[in-house]
Amino acid sequence: MTVEQSSAGGSLGAPPGCPAHVPPEQFRHFDYIRDIETATTPYDGYLQYRGEKPFWSDVDGGFWVLTDAAQVRDCFLDPETFSNRNIGLGYTAFPRTMIPDQLDPPEHTKYRKLLLPYFPPTAARALEDDIRAIARAEIAAWAGRGKVEFVGQFAGRFPQIVFLQHLLHFPVEEMETFLQWEHDMVRHPRDPEDAKRSMFALLDYLTNVVAERAAHPIENDMISGLLQSEIEGRPVTQDEVIDMSFLLFLAGLDTVTSALSMSFYFMAQQPKLRDRLVNEPEVIAEAIEELLRYVSFVNTIRTANRDIDFHGAPMRAGDRVLPSSVLAARDPNEHDQPDQIDFDRRAKRSLAFGVGIHRCLGSHLARVELEVAFHELHQVMRDYRLDPSRDILFHGAGILGCDQLPLLFTPPG
Repeated sequence: MTVEQSSAGGSLGAPPGCPAHVPPEQFRHFDYIRDIETATTPYDGYLQYRGEKPFWSDVDGGFWVLTDAAQVRDCFLDPETFSNRNIGLGYTAFPRTMIPDQLDPPEHTKYRKLLLPYFPPTAARALEDDIRAIARAEIAAWAGRGKVEFVGQFAGRFPQIVFLQHLLHFPVEEMETFLQWEHDMVRHPRDPEDAKRSMFALLDYLTNVVAERAAHPIENDMISGLLQSEIEGRPVTQDEVIDMSFLLFLAGLDTVTSALSMSFYFMAQQPKLRDRLVNEPEVIAEAIEELLRYVSFVNTIRTANRDIDFHGAPMRAGDRVLPSSVLAARDPNEHDQPDQIDFDRRAKRSLAFGVGIHRCLGSHLARVELEVAFHELHQVMRDYRLDPSRDILFHGAGILGCDQLPLLFTPPG
């Protein structure tokens, strides 16, 4: 049957906001921020669509949501069809280009090669003692109290200190300012003025830092090293290093926080699994891989480069696409009993750090941070549980996580 286009840009009989190329039955009003934050958990906001075809949401100009692991993996592994040039929705658009994440091949490959030497597994492991010292110092500040606001007092501080001290060499004393910028741009990007203000404040800060390190390089410093690098026989420019630093700043300040906060939210409600982490620390590495699957939290955006019928979604060039890592991680065709946390699961196949050419550069460092944190926390918080007298606050947008996670535990000794 031929569907006529209406003056509103949709089709006769279709809901308002439904483009002509979207079948009405594949239209949903899904708000990737508010629907997530008002759900029982952020995951429930996505899981209500499990088993459906890809669907179109009219929020923030419209986008497709991919709903199972095969769709998400095929999207990630086809950068020619699905561009990374727009990695966010709403008001978070960077006025420049975050290098290399917003580049497609072959440009992406050239710049990623510049960054790879700073993120090998050996470099992450070499920092393990320093990371452990940071974790212990943060835990010591509240270990004797028997309660902790886990995000504000640990998960939202520990990985940031590691990243600021060892990767960017930024002053930890300014961390509250950095976290506010990240909050406005990534966690709660609804307010356009706050997002823009923080975006340009960060851009100004990085411009000054890069200029200073160009004039006075720091030994064993990534920014200084990038400024002395070449690409295709020419020096890397200060603007290019600013754009790389902007991306690393945003990526480095939130992902481990989300992994920690969401993992401890679920572990606090499953005492048998929690007790196993306390009593069998040798399972922690495997437990983290399973938890990364279960709490997959990154929801980046792709843009279709061409018209394509993709897993039943009639996409048009320019359509934005949200490959939901949440729905991929909980896909029953990918994992047996996907809603169960099983530390002994053989094939975890996590997409928490992505797959393909844009796979997270910092995943090795993130895993070391998580392993250290799990070991140290489970020696101190042996019976942690949710504090029933206080609210738990979540955020949606591009990275799911907790804003506030109050926990109770019996102090050691």
